[in-house]
Amino acid sequence: MRFMALIVTLASWLMISTFAFPQSGESFLLAWIVALLVSGISIASPGRMNLRLIISGLAFILFWAAILLPDVSFAARVSNGTVGALLFALGIVPSPVRRDDAKSRA
Repeated sequence: MRFMALIVTLASWLMISTFAFPQSGESFLLAWIVALLVSGISIASPGRMNLRLIISGLAFILFWAAILLPDVSFAARVSNGTVGALLFALGIVPSPVRRDDAKSRA
């Protein structure tokens, strides 16, 4: 449950920050699409590592877009890059549900 709460909190901040910091149209659209997809996937992904890897892939794209897209303010780059890095880390780390399930099979 903590996983979903953290992901949805980060996605919400990503949506709010698109209005708070000056961004290009591409960066704005990418942030909203990633935030919506990540929120939806996180609700369906407890215990499913393959769906969490999709979140990590989207976070990877967000992180590099924050660095490489033109006409994005420094604050927006830092915000989007930080959210991308945190989403990537949360998507890669296995959940306790997954660890307990693996122990019971062994």
